[in-house]
Amino acid sequence: MLIDEEVYIGRDNTIILSLTANKVPINHQIITRVQVQVGATLLDSNSKPDYFDFSTTDKLILKFGPAGLTAGHYPATLYIFDAGNINGRVWGKLMLVVE
Repeated sequence: MLIDEEVYIGRDNTIILSLTANKVPINHQIITRVQVQVGATLLDSNSKPDYFDFSTTDKLILKFGPAGLTAGHYPATLYIFDAGNINGRVWGKLMLVVE
């Protein structure tokens, strides 16, 4: 079962994620890059840094309102990059509900 996360087209609503490993929150400041594959669209912090905020220790903030996504339900895959995972690792999946 995928968790629904809502994206409102053209709005400033955020998705706030707390990433954990073995049920322990990770330090989000170790993240060097984030990608989210939304259907055929790849959102990447390298090319669109305004869509991502991983500067705090306890959360990853996604800001996809201005990303140009069209309305619908999309399975999305989250990829996290850090010094030990330079090719990225699949962190998990979620369902984006774009309205």
